[in-house]
Amino acid sequence: MEESGSGIAVYLTEDNRQKFRHLSGPSYSYNIRHIFRLKEQDGQWYIDEHGQEEDFYLLAGEGWRDADGSDLAERADRALELLIDDAKENLSDLSQFRQGSIQVPQVDDASYDRQAAVDYAQQWVSQRNDEGVYLIYDDFGGNCQNFVSQCIYAGGIDMDYTGYSEQQWKFYSGALNEKATPSGRSYSWIGVDEFYTYACENTGTGMICMPDVGFEFAEKGDVVHVGAYHKWRHALLVTDVVKDENGNMLDITVASNTADRWNYPLSAYIYTAPRLIHIVGQN
Repeated sequence: MEESGSGIAVYLTEDNRQKFRHLSGPSYSYNIRHIFRLKEQDGQWYIDEHGQEEDFYLLAGEGWRDADGSDLAERADRALELLIDDAKENLSDLSQFRQGSIQVPQVDDASYDRQAAVDYAQQWVSQRNDEGVYLIYDDFGGNCQNFVSQCIYAGGIDMDYTGYSEQQWKFYSGALNEKATPSGRSYSWIGVDEFYTYACENTGTGMICMPDVGFEFAEKGDVVHVGAYHKWRHALLVTDVVKDENGNMLDITVASNTADRWNYPLSAYIYTAPRLIHIVGQN
């Protein structure tokens, strides 16, 4: 707590546990940062403003800012309509992923240890692995893709430095290096859009993926990107595929950084657009 202008600012972090009916175990969120700004009036303290660094809050806030109207109730309704309209548009786009036959690419090494990737995610989901090579990007747009890349690497997919720029996926140190050398880092290791470009365009050595396929291809250790309002915002690691007694998919659980979540159902995310990047193996 500290003095701030004419009032007081209170900072705190929140951990919480939720139980979703269709999941066997609880879902966890960690390290959600809040700030409350308090003002005194007539001897009483009031909450004047509240903000939190968490995707549900931030995305709803973005809809609120884009909504029209000075009446608060009407503006709230319009913000909700913007989210719903965006979701409908994205659901329409998703239908294309299930059309036509899909060819699975051949790889030299299909031994991706998916459970090892998930185990790494569970170990580091509420903390940051920054004591050796890796850096932390929570204050620079989020640590999500950095975390997911680390998980994939822990599952046995080798770093790829053989191509140029978009054809690389590496983190040997924090300095950007687009040269085809085992040094520095690539944009694709920490950036959502850049990782997607790598997954789409890399066909030589390195990780081989199937981007934008239907979620029936999802397995542990795969990657899900989510977004809204025509922008991809967040990277998640698939930790499990939830099925009913007949083998039909019910949901996908994920782990993420910024916000830090474990065993969280994809269906519960506020983001209106998901895309699956299925990892096949490496060459």
